[in-house]
This record gives sequence, C-alpha cells and structure tokens, in this order.
Amino acid sequence: MVKRTPFSVLALVVSVACQLGAIAEFFSQYPTLPVPSSWLREFCVLVGLSVVLTTALFFARRGYVVIILLYSKLLVATVASIPEPKFGGIEMTLFTGLVLEGSAYPHRGRNFWIVASIVALALASLAPLRVWNAYTAEPSLDVVIAYLAVLLAVAAVSLSGRGLSDALAEERRRNGALNDSIMQLTSANIGFQHYASTIGERSTEEERRRVSREIHDTIGYTLTNIKMMIEVSLDSLRANELRRLEEVLETMKEQTLSGLAEARRSLRTLRSVETTRVGGIHLFRRLTDAFANATGVTVDLNFGNAQLTYGDDVDQVVYRMLQEGMTNAFRHGGATRITVNFWQGDGALNVTIRDNGTGAEQIDEGIGLGGMGERIAKLNGTLRAQNVADGFQLLARIPFGTGREAAPWS
Repeated sequence: MVKRTPFSVLALVVSVACQLGAIAEFFSQYPTLPVPSSWLREFCVLVGLSVVLTTALFFARRGYVVIILLYSKLLVATVASIPEPKFGGIEMTLFTGLVLEGSAYPHRGRNFWIVASIVALALASLAPLRVWNAYTAEPSLDVVIAYLAVLLAVAAVSLSGRGLSDALAEERRRNGALNDSIMQLTSANIGFQHYASTIGERSTEEERRRVSREIHDTIGYTLTNIKMMIEVSLDSLRANELRRLEEVLETMKEQTLSGLAEARRSLRTLRSVETTRVGGIHLFRRLTDAFANATGVTVDLNFGNAQLTYGDDVDQVVYRMLQEGMTNAFRHGGATRITVNFWQGDGALNVTIRDNGTGAEQIDEGIGLGGMGERIAKLNGTLRAQNVADGFQLLARIPFGTGREAAPWS
C-alpha cells in the first residue's frame, strides 16, 4: 500500500463526500431537470465511475498514472454536469472534490499547474453546448465570476493545505532522523561510558597477570639456581673441597635472599592490585552512574540485604543483566526512570529491574533478552520478563554458594 499523508486521506474523504452529495443533489433536482428518463441511470454510472477513479487516485504510485486518473475524472465530471443548470450544486460539488484531489496527489510543483488546468477546463465547461437537440443556457458574467471565485478559493485553500501537510511530514521525517541520530549517539555514549568503567578493571587484570608472571619467573629462576648449586656443593663435599663448598654455599645464600626479596616485592604489588579491584555492588553502582550520565535517565538503586559481592560468575551475570535491561528500557521503552532492587533469600540473589516506559506489546526473546536468560540459566537461575501497570519489569533469581540451588519462585 502506498503511504499517504493525512492531507491525502482528507482529500479522499472529502472527494467521496462531494460525489455522494452530488448524487443527493441530483435526486432532489431530477423532477425539474429537462433531461430524459435514461439520464438517471447514466448519471449514476458516471458518478460511480468517478468514485472508482477517486479510489484509484489514492493508491496510485506513479506520477503519470496520477495525472491520467485526474484528467479522466475531470472528463467524467464534465460529462456528468453538462445537462445540469450552470453554477448549480451538482457541478460545483463535483469540481470542488476534483480541485482538492489535484492539490493532494501530484508531486509538489506539478500540482499547481494541474489545479490551474482543472479550474480552466471547469470554466470552459460553462460554454453553451447542444444536448438533446437543445443548447444549454449561457451563464451571465456574474455567474462566471462567482464560479471562478469559488474554484479559486478552493484551489488556494487546498494548495496551502498541501504545502502545510508536506512541511509537517518533512518536519516529522527530520525529527525521526534526529531521534535516530540521538539514539545512536546515546548508544555510543553508553558504550564509551561502559568502556571507561571497565578499562580500569582490564588494566588491573593485566597488571595482576604481569605480577603473577614475575613471581613465577623469579621463584623458578631462584630455585633452578639453588638446585644447581646444591649439586656443586655435593660434588665439593665428596671431593673434600671445603673452601669451594663454602663459596658455593655463600653464593646460594645470596641467591636465596635475592629471590626472596624479589618475591616479597612482587607479592606486595599483587596485594595492592587486588585491593584496588572493583566488583559486586561497587561495580553495579559504577555501571548505573555511567548509564545515568550518558542518557539522563534517573536510576534508583536499592541493594537491600545483598552482599558486597557474590563472586566473579554471579557478579558478571548481574552486570550484563543490568547493562542489557537498562539499555532496552531506554531504547525501546522510552523510560525516564529505572528502579533496580536487590534482595537475598532462600540461597538466591533476586534482582528486579523496573522502568516507567511503554512496555512491550509482545515480549519477544531476541538476542538481548535471550542471551540474558542463557547466562542466568548457566548458573541454574531463572529470568522473567513482564509488562506492569506503569512500564516493564525484569525479574532474575540467581542461586549462589556451593550448591547453586535456589528455591522456586513463589
């Protein structure tokens, strides 16, 4: 189906109403019209054809098809109005709908000239014609001027309405494009905020691995040297080379002290790295603060009786759930406030994300919601998504501890 503007829909409704009005006017004037009885059937057929052309105009795609249909309808309207009294209600009603359609359907720029030609041909139809062995009455100058004034007024109003309709449609298109751009920039901003909040974690992890490698290399190197010097000491002892044995033992002592000092230094560094590592509640708060700063959405965090951390596995799943849930609430629900509640009970951590957005007509487990459920299911947890009175809600139940079993939903 062709996408039409509200003004096009208005043109369709008014044009059909005009044609129905013309039929009603014809039946009211028929007893006094100087027309044969067969004209009643012929007039109804012509107006019916005009309604068909009106419907075809509304759904026409190509510009040249619109022009052909418009001038075909103009011909039908002219034929239908010839036997009627000039400047009567029937003729004026038919041409009024036609002028409105000429303004609504053709491309901008063309519609002005098409409307002008319709008005000109409507004026030309006022000329006396021989119909049923008699000429139609010639209208007076006052009638022609009044007829022209009415058609020009309808043309001016309809062309102005078309211009306003197109301007509003363009404004809506631009606003839609702007909203899409804002959404893309916001998504990028959320990504940058997330990267900024996790880059420190990555650096900490890389530093921890580096220090671990240092400890491994230091201890391995020291123990290898000690092993070799023990073998030399045994050989010196068997050969009764006491002076050499003393030198080897002294060197072994220095190597041991040096390796021990290096290991202690690395362990102190590792300890400082571990103490700066962020996880659990602190990580969740950092994520929600970054999201609120990036989007302007108010995020309320209620940790209840939750622990500071539930270990890397649970913390990571909750982190991803918060990230996906808040992003969906903003992007798809248009939420301005998100509330996150934590509560621990029956061996499980319960996490609720509730927003004041538009909700979902149909809850579809796409990549985001499906991936969220899969990550929670790997920890023997469950996830529910549902519409609520004032928005949308996600409820996750994630077991923690050694058993990884939680009581079912109540």
